[in-house]
Amino acid sequence: MNYNSTITCDKYCQDENRNQYNLRSNYFFWYQWVGNSVHSLKYLTQELSNLKNKILLSFDQEIHKGYYKENLDGILIYRKISFLNHYCIRVLTKRKNTKNKNIELDLIYKLIDEIKNKGNKKFIIFILDTENKEIFYKKHGFKISKSLYHKMLFNFDNTYNILYKVF
Repeated sequence: MNYNSTITCDKYCQDENRNQYNLRSNYFFWYQWVGNSVHSLKYLTQELSNLKNKILLSFDQEIHKGYYKENLDGILIYRKISFLNHYCIRVLTKRKNTKNKNIELDLIYKLIDEIKNKGNKKFIIFILDTENKEIFYKKHGFKISKSLYHKMLFNFDNTYNILYKVF
């Protein structure tokens, strides 16, 4: 049974009367929340502060009913590439000591729903694999991109793999 509830950062801030800037700029909270071995503080700061990026949040509804930091379980940060139906997931991670296993998958499916609800029938999702979960992503139909064009398009260095899936 899935107890997670996933919403956009915009809706979270609107529904709970919160300031999105304060949520995005609380870099140390996010750094501690994901665990300092997952992403560097510099990388998280860069992705959270980029207003072109959109954020999806996942909450564990077993802990509390509602949307609170205490039951925040997962985060997905993505951006749409202008003039293309390409979406790039920059950060996809869960809380460092969560017991929920399918949060990343729930967030990906929520992103797919968001894209389809905007009328996009054909699109590509790219994932920057910063956590070395290549096997997990491949199991769900993503393929590794060896394209230099993709690395340049998303301004990625060669440190991480880029995976993609066409929908």
